[in-house]
Order: sequence, then structure tokens, then C-alpha cells
Amino acid sequence: MNDNVVIVYNGEQVSVPKEVADFLEQDRKREQAQEKQDARHLSKSEFETVLSGLECVKRPAEDAVLRNLRLENLREPLRNWMCKVKTCSPSDTAMR
Repeated sequence: MNDNVVIVYNGEQVSVPKEVADFLEQDRKREQAQEKQDARHLSKSEFETVLSGLECVKRPAEDAVLRNLRLENLREPLRNWMCKVKTCSPSDTAMR
């Protein structure tokens, strides 16, 4: 049974197995839930404690690096899967 779903990946529509699409959706929901939990925790802690300067600092560079690592962990399996589905050229497997 070949259940594929079309998703938008790097600005392009890509057909992936339903399991991959489900995993990506679950990961997106988990990340949103974690962000909401973090926001609730931070808003609650403002009333309970005085945060030091280091705890209040946003770290956009670290957040971007972690996000890119998560995305790269997903890109490699997708590239491998795409190469199995179509004839793969060397540029398809090159690191982007």
C-alpha cells in the first residue's frame, strides 16, 4: 500500500510517505505545546521569583542552531527517500 501525502518542504511540494507527514505534524504540535508550556512557566515565574539577567536573555543564535539541527536530521532521510523514488543525481544528495 503506497499512501503518500504532499507536503511543502523547502518551498517545494514533495510527496512523502504518510508516516513521514504524520511524524512532521506530531513534531510541529509537540514543539508548539512546548513553546506554550515555556511561556506559561515564564509568566508564572515572573510573579514567584526575580530572575537574574542571564535567565531573561533570549538566545536567538542558539535557537536557530537547534532548529537547523532538527531540520537537518529530517532532511537526510527525506533525501534518501526521494532518491529511492526517482533517479538520483549527485546534486540531490549534496549537502545544502
